Amino acid sequence: MTETQTRAATQEDVVAVLRLIEGALLEITPEAVREAIESETDVVCVALRHDRIIGTAVFRDTPAGGHVVAIAVHPQRRGNGVGRSLIGYGADRFQTLSAEFAEKVTPFYERLGFTIEPIEGSDRYQGRLS
Repeated sequence: MTETQTRAATQEDVVAVLRLIEGALLEITPEAVREAIESETDVVCVALRHDRIIGTAVFRDTPAGGHVVAIAVHPQRRGNGVGRSLIGYGADRFQTLSAEFAEKVTPFYERLGFTIEPIEGSDRYQGRLS
């Protein structure tokens, strides 16, 4: 099995990154992705196998640490550690990570060691990894 490699995204990766994000129905604009790639503080990374982008994550730099803005993995690659690699990339760059997400992805964040709690008055959850 080929190991997943992660690296910082470049402007040349924008189309592949946007396809993954749009395919996952995530709410982040193309402009926000381009700005994050060019940012000196925010982080966009990609996961590759055989030089093909199979996953991406966007992290925003906040006073409390990195925040997962978006994470998307190609449907045929889910369950193979790609998401773990992407979160690991962000965790290596920020002292702590936070995320806000729907209930259906709670197991993903739990497996990665996030402390999770419901957001009061919402159907969403928040998690923190220190």
